[in-house]
Order: sequence, then C-alpha cells, then structure tokens
Amino acid sequence: MQRKGGFWRGWVALGLGVVAILFLVAQGADPKAEEGPSWSDVAGEIAEATLDKIIDATAWAAPVRYEDPLLKRRVIVVSGEINAATGRQVCSQLLHLDRFSNEPIHVYVTSDGGWGANAYAITGVMQTLGSPVHTYAAGDCSSAGALIVAAGTVRQALPDSIIMIHPTVDADDDTEEFSFDRTDRERDERFWKRHAKLPQAWFPFKADRSYYLHGSKALEFGIVDAVLPSKRPEPK
Repeated sequence: MQRKGGFWRGWVALGLGVVAILFLVAQGADPKAEEGPSWSDVAGEIAEATLDKIIDATAWAAPVRYEDPLLKRRVIVVSGEINAATGRQVCSQLLHLDRFSNEPIHVYVTSDGGWGANAYAITGVMQTLGSPVHTYAAGDCSSAGALIVAAGTVRQALPDSIIMIHPTVDADDDTEEFSFDRTDRERDERFWKRHAKLPQAWFPFKADRSYYLHGSKALEFGIVDAVLPSKRPEPK
C-alpha cells in the first residue's frame, strides 16, 4: 500500500512537469529571446524540481515491511540513528502486531542514538499497547536507543552490550519557564525516575554528562531487568 502510494505520487509529479513543458512550447516561447529566462531554462528548473519531488516521495513514503519474516515472529530490530523514518517504521510495526494478537513483541535495539522526540514517540506507543513489549539492548545502545530499551515491559541486555544515557537536549536552560530545553529535560528526568533506579546525584541531568554502563551496571541501576548469559562456554 505505502509503496504504491509513493510510486503514483512520483508519476503524477513527473506528468505535471511534462505538461508544464508542453504548455510553454505551445505558447510559442522563443528559445532565442534575449529578455528573461529561455523556455529551456524554465523547463530545466521544472524538471529538476519534479525530480526532487519524485526522490522525496520515494524516500519518505518507503513501505512499512509487514511481510518481513522476523515481523511474522513478532520481532522488530531497531538499528542505526533514531529519526523520523525509524519512528514511523517502528510505531507502525508495533501497532500492526498489537492489532492481531496480545502476545509479546520482541524489540532488539542497537543504536548510537538520534532524536529524542522520535524515541519518545516509540516509547509512548509501547506503553499504550495491549501486548507486552520485551526489549533487548544489543551492542552499543545509546541515548535515544537506551530510552526504547528502558521503556520495555521486560528489559534485557545481551552479552557485551553497553548502554549510555544522557539528556536529550544540548543546553542547560533551567530558568526560563516553558522553554523547550527545560520541558525536555523534565521529561527526561521524569522518564528515568519512572523506568530506572538511577543515583539521585545524577539529577538534575547536565547536558555535558553521559553515563556508559555495562550490562551488570545497567541491571544494578534498574535500566534492564536481566543480563542474558552467553550460550558459548567461557574460554579456559
């Protein structure tokens, strides 16, 4: 459905560009006219703008892959930067799975962070589903990625994973009431006080301070509920 929508929008944009070019030709525009841009220049600009629209429609209307084999097993993998595209994809997949069953959904997160707003969109959806959401920290799970892990119903860290938490804002603005920085920092602190047991000394969060935790420390601070052991035997 989503792929078809983006496909047809691209063709409609291309058709409008062609119509505009034909209209200019029909008006008898003189390619050699000295005043003003030539019809070829205008046509080139239209074609370039049309191509941009096609690329944009294709990129941002990328399909949500409901047919993915992992998704059929109620598994979602969140990797790379947490951004608008990630938020749309993951929220759509969560809602899709919750629609058909209330069995657990398993979300594996490996991310070096991204946009806090998009992470909070995902965690907000997670907390309103009928299905429990089991989250797993894999590899490096930082910032926005750590938010997603911590919001799970059951949170687990995979072997050798590292979780990093810090504020989602880059400035210490605690004086101006209703400012974005102050409101966002309050959201961060409220989230972590609800979903973890962080040392009180970490509050209020400071923009220049990040905390990197191995799985055992993340367990101690209540960010995860368990650290999964490796199934491979330890070397002698």
